[in-house]
Amino acid sequence: MAKIDLIEQTVEMQIRGIELLNGSWNLHENHNTTITNFNINVESRADAPNKLLFVIVHIDIKNDDQSLLLGALSVSCIFEIANFDDVILSLIHI
Repeated sequence: MAKIDLIEQTVEMQIRGIELLNGSWNLHENHNTTITNFNINVESRADAPNKLLFVIVHIDIKNDDQSLLLGALSVSCIFEIANFDDVILSLIHI
């Protein structure tokens, strides 16, 4: 098993925006479908020259047996990291 070290780091950050990337709601013949499954994926991307970090969340909303996609949502939260080099780039070199 890999050893995980905890690192304390002060992050100077500010939220720059929230963007709706995708949103949909699909109506199906059976309007009484129960929503019981949410597939959630989170990804992050960095824009080093602009000191930005993007946290993108994708959510698929499905019925109980996951046979129908009832809706989907993708949102991006954009953060400016003032000490980007100290925080993000140092994590890459660990």
